[in-house]
Amino acid sequence: AKLQGHVEPLRKHLEAVQKMKAKEERRVTELKSQMKSELAAVASEFGRLTRFLAEEQAGLERRLREMHEAQLGRAGAAANRLEEQAAQLSRLLAEAQERSQQGGLRLLQDIKETFNRCVPTLPFVT
Repeated sequence: AKLQGHVEPLRKHLEAVQKMKAKEERRVTELKSQMKSELAAVASEFGRLTRFLAEEQAGLERRLREMHEAQLGRAGAAANRLEEQAAQLSRLLAEAQERSQQGGLRLLQDIKETFNRCVPTLPFVT
């Protein structure tokens, strides 16, 4: 009987320990579930941000290409205009050199005629 008196408190203590163990195991399960949920939320948010940044990058790259293509177009057009002007000036120079072989007054008249003919077509000569 005396031994029985010691067994009963031990049994009650064991039951209490087992209840605490079960409670802690449930808590561990809940914490694992919470961690899994939070990790999934983080992954989802990073995925959303990654897609957003990829879209932003693509938009910026597209606008940059469009801007540079417009600049290249303007620069090419300016180069073409300058090429045409250089060709007209070369023709004028050749004509002036050819006529420089001729006599004085005729030379001046021919140069004036040539210059008046070419000036209206040259956009940069005033």
